[in-house]
Amino acid sequence: MSATGRSFPLSKSKGVAKGLMEVGDIPLINYWKNSAEASPRLLPVEQKMYILCNDDNYEQYVAWAKNPKLSCGGFPVSHVISNGASAKEHSGIISDIDIFIQKTGDHATDLVVVEGDYLFHPSFNLQRIVEHAIVRGKDTVTYLNLKDAEHRPHHKMIEFATEGSNPKVECIKAHPAVSETSSLAAVAPLYVFRKSTLPKLQAFLRDTPGLSLSIQAAQFFAYLPTAAPLYALNVGHVFDVKSTDNYNYVDNLFAFYVRQQQHGPSKKLETSATACNLDFTSSESATDFSRRLAANAVPGERYLDERPPPVYDEGSFDLEAMMPIFNERFESFMASRSMGHMGAGLPMRFADATMHKHAPKIQHPVFTTTNHGYGYKQRCQEEMPVKYNGCNGSFTNEFPITNGKAAMFGNTTFVCATTRSNVHKNLDDF
Repeated sequence: MSATGRSFPLSKSKGVAKGLMEVGDIPLINYWKNSAEASPRLLPVEQKMYILCNDDNYEQYVAWAKNPKLSCGGFPVSHVISNGASAKEHSGIISDIDIFIQKTGDHATDLVVVEGDYLFHPSFNLQRIVEHAIVRGKDTVTYLNLKDAEHRPHHKMIEFATEGSNPKVECIKAHPAVSETSSLAAVAPLYVFRKSTLPKLQAFLRDTPGLSLSIQAAQFFAYLPTAAPLYALNVGHVFDVKSTDNYNYVDNLFAFYVRQQQHGPSKKLETSATACNLDFTSSESATDFSRRLAANAVPGERYLDERPPPVYDEGSFDLEAMMPIFNERFESFMASRSMGHMGAGLPMRFADATMHKHAPKIQHPVFTTTNHGYGYKQRCQEEMPVKYNGCNGSFTNEFPITNGKAAMFGNTTFVCATTRSNVHKNLDDF
């Protein structure tokens, strides 16, 4: 996994690596770690998964790896590798692959590359991508279908030589003009390379020294279909956390997805039926995404008339049907916030009444109580708060400082009660 992007600015003095930003209350990188744990060919993750980051983010990822709670059971620190560059000297995904091979000394196996600044569909199934690529024995790139042709210049566009759910790639054009291609398939940040292809990628990097990152990336993706037969799989949706707006959108989308899953008609979720080895037995909060993830997939058959649907797990909620509803509510929420109707820190669960957890207790009609009427009805939007002042509920990890020294808590309040003597009442004091 490549996580070499810049840190997400939380303040003027420090930032958090984008791969460690919490989406649904868990770090983004944990989604990929959990997906890898659900892929038999990537097990054991402690031996086969690596995180490549830059020098600026290295200490943050090491701290994540050492903390079993943050990293869902821990992660080997030796598998967190720095590429030796700072965030401003970003080397690019091609150089990251070369640096990884050099530092690990292991290019005798197939390689799955994920750019750690992105998330796919909440129910994305990494196992099916890996199995399809390895069993077929072909290099594989992933893609998503753009809805607007005007976005072509901002992406690397794929043109296909065949049709179907796993079409062969004819060529990849980096940032083409709208008139240069008719394709709407844009490269997504997930790739699977066979071990026989890795030396060719290293040779390409040695043969193209001194190029800028944009030119090098353009030539690299144009070179891929010529190096070996290359095939593509659709991943449906790709979300990044490279800006504050994008992060807020993704975080709220995943929380909204969970709420729709809970209110949907689907049967009770089971851990064995999901893309990740996660616990579904608990549901404390609407944003506890790691305990409610589910997934879906319906194989496509044609590319032109019927675009091949993305790889999801069976039983997932229909994201295509949910997205217009969420987008409308999110836009309304952001508009209200910009107009000052809502506080800037108001969580989405308060901004949207439909996301408020409502599970009234059902009483027997013969033995109902008047107190049961409080909170029995679902809240409407007019009843939701417009400001949120959360308190810090974290525990202290140090002693309080008094006069420059650590001291235990002491009662320093003014005492008005009589201090009774154990010897004689005449010795009582005030």
